[in-house]
Amino acid sequence: MDWALGHIVLLLLGLQAPSAGAAGDYAEAERLQRIVAEETARIPGISPNEQARQFSNLASVLNLRGKADEALAFLLKAQDLMERQPNIDPAEFALLHLNLGRAYALRAQWAEAENEYRSGTTILNTTAGLDEDLSYDADAQLAYVYWKTHRFAQAKPLYERALRFFTEALGPDHRAVRQWQAEYQELLKDMPR
Repeated sequence: MDWALGHIVLLLLGLQAPSAGAAGDYAEAERLQRIVAEETARIPGISPNEQARQFSNLASVLNLRGKADEALAFLLKAQDLMERQPNIDPAEFALLHLNLGRAYALRAQWAEAENEYRSGTTILNTTAGLDEDLSYDADAQLAYVYWKTHRFAQAKPLYERALRFFTEALGPDHRAVRQWQAEYQELLKDMPR
């Protein structure tokens, strides 16, 4: 396959992977994103930033599938690549930290998860123009860490903030909203009376 055609195929696969994920087909999203990540690494002269972005995208799907160990390995590679690039988009760094936080949370490494979520949230809160959805997603993820570490009073308002936003934006039947709503209900049961 020639270089230009290869780029077009990767671009198309890169567009299909998030669509599969949004449709809830995480196995297909993983398969497609894995191809994109592997093939991107083979493109001569590919920027380290683009390679890191593809590793981070794959790790995001792996986290959704509960494959935290593999996700963490890709995220650490992405972090290494990003740290070598001085002009990285702040949104990419924020997303990297949030993905690292999720991988650590899935591994029940609560301190590491909290640190990564806080780093990602700091970037989101100090950089104008970043995706608002990421900030609310970070709230829900940090709330999960607080809940699991018995800091119920800190978890409750974060879940409530994220749920208000995502219920309005995605509807009450969206998979993520249902998951966070279930976590919130469990949190309320766990809270001291």
